[in-house]
Amino acid sequence: MTFDAQVGDSIVRKARETLENAIKLVNENEEWKCRVVYGDTDSLFVVVPGRNLQQAFKIGEEIRDAVTAANPKPIKLKLEKVITFFSVLYSCDGKQ
Repeated sequence: MTFDAQVGDSIVRKARETLENAIKLVNENEEWKCRVVYGDTDSLFVVVPGRNLQQAFKIGEEIRDAVTAANPKPIKLKLEKVITFFSVLYSCDGKQ
């Protein structure tokens, strides 16, 4: 089996484009009033301020459906979790 670097590069480039489009879709939607705080490879972390758990799930489902609809099959976003508290810790030197 041989490895073609161009195929690998194309996959990474398309994945990055898909992620950037999903981030833009979430951040620019005025109805959701939320923002992506982290996105990489296969994950999006979205802050939904001022909403309760039920509202956050509803918005998460809307985001899932919108991102899935914006992409060709078989790309499908899954809503895996809604977290009510999230903290990012940094060391004194500013590194995560």
